[in-house]
Amino acid sequence: MGHGFCLFSLLLQHKMPINLKKGGINLTKLQDSRGVGLSQIYIGLGWDMAPGNGNIDLDACIAGLGANDKLLADEWFVFYNNLTSPDRVSIVHNGDNKTGQGDGDDESINIDLTKIPPQVVKLLVIISMHDAQGKNFTQVQNAFFRIVDANTKQETHRLDLSAGQGGTTECLIFAEIVRDQGGWSIKPVCFSVPSLGALLGNLQ
Repeated sequence: MGHGFCLFSLLLQHKMPINLKKGGINLTKLQDSRGVGLSQIYIGLGWDMAPGNGNIDLDACIAGLGANDKLLADEWFVFYNNLTSPDRVSIVHNGDNKTGQGDGDDESINIDLTKIPPQVVKLLVIISMHDAQGKNFTQVQNAFFRIVDANTKQETHRLDLSAGQGGTTECLIFAEIVRDQGGWSIKPVCFSVPSLGALLGNLQ
C-alpha cells in the first residue's frame, strides 16, 4: 500500500449508522463543557451477547499512526497482549474481559493526550473479535464505545451500535482521534474490516 492510509482500500464491507454525541461524521473537538481541550481521557467499550450465542471475546485496541498513516512501530499497537505504548504512560490498556458480562465498560484504555509524542498524529480506535471461530458482529448486541474525561469522569462522546450492525466481520474501526490545530479531535469511522490481521497488514 502506498503513502497515505485509505480506509476504503481495506476491503471494507459497509458503513454503519452512528450515534456520536457532540457531532456527526465530521471532526469534533475533544473538549469539555467549557470548550477546554481534554488532556486525559479513557475509552470504554461494552457489549452483550445476543441470546443463544454463548460468549464472544471482544478486544479494544488502539493503533498509533505516524504522518504516513502507518503504525509508528509495532509497539504502538496497544491491545490485551501489549498493554502500554512504548513510553509506558501515554496509552495504558486496563486488561482483557473475555465475556462482556456485567454492566458498564467491559474494557477500557486510558490515554494521556499530553504525553503522546508528536510523531503520533492519529489514533485508531479498533474493536476486534478474538478467536471468533465462525462468530461475527451479527451475534453481538448493545455494543458501545465512549470517551470519558478522566479528570471529571464525564462522558463526552458516545457511539452505540444496534444489534447486528457490525455485520459478518470480526473487526471494526470505531473512530479516529487525530491531532487538530494544536489539540485533538475525534472522527467516527465505523467501518467493518474482514479481520484484525487484514487491518494490521495495511498499517505496517
